Amino acid sequence: MIDYFLKLNELEALQNQRKLTDEEYFMLNRVEKYLQALKYDMKYFVYQGGICPDTLDFCRKRNNNVYSIDELMKWKEDPDKPNIENYDPILHLGGNKCFKNELFCNHDLSFINEFEAKRLRSDLKINEIEESEVNMNDSLDPKIKMIIENKKNELYIHVLPHQKWMVDRALNIFANEVLGKNEKLMKNNIEISMEEALEEAANSIIKIIELTKFQIFPFKLKQ
Repeated sequence: MIDYFLKLNELEALQNQRKLTDEEYFMLNRVEKYLQALKYDMKYFVYQGGICPDTLDFCRKRNNNVYSIDELMKWKEDPDKPNIENYDPILHLGGNKCFKNELFCNHDLSFINEFEAKRLRSDLKINEIEESEVNMNDSLDPKIKMIIENKKNELYIHVLPHQKWMVDRALNIFANEVLGKNEKLMKNNIEISMEEALEEAANSIIKIIELTKFQIFPFKLKQ
């Protein structure tokens, strides 16, 4: 089993010494995204990168399709897996079965939330979670409501139009369940301010949304 944290450190150290090869660059990007996805409990992704006339079957049949991390890891047992020693799906994806005359894969893991996964692939067995609107409680202090609304406007510049509901929902829940309790806000046994707690929540929201940004590419351009 690969230690992906160790692999991340190795690739980052290598990047500080010299320019990464294309293969190393793709590995670094995938490991970073995978570890972030684990941190925020994101289990689904789009196999993304597009196709062109020379794209091979392994990547052609997976391109723009939705998979779970569990399904990804089972590619180690796929009889059509890339011919790479110690093949690892996260590091190599399509490997030498991605593109004619290339030894590495140009595709990427574009993580998506459960709502998008279910929308794009209806057969997935995902517990039904309503993509419902969550409003701030009327009992909240008007000053808190104003602070939350201002933070929403700050975060909107980082998201696509169809993702604004994610910001609204997450910050409204934060306001109701964290700030609405009027309790001390603690981090590592140290009291922090409301502004500090809100900033941490906002940073987590942005990281999740960055992981869920993806587009459907009809083809891949050879660099």
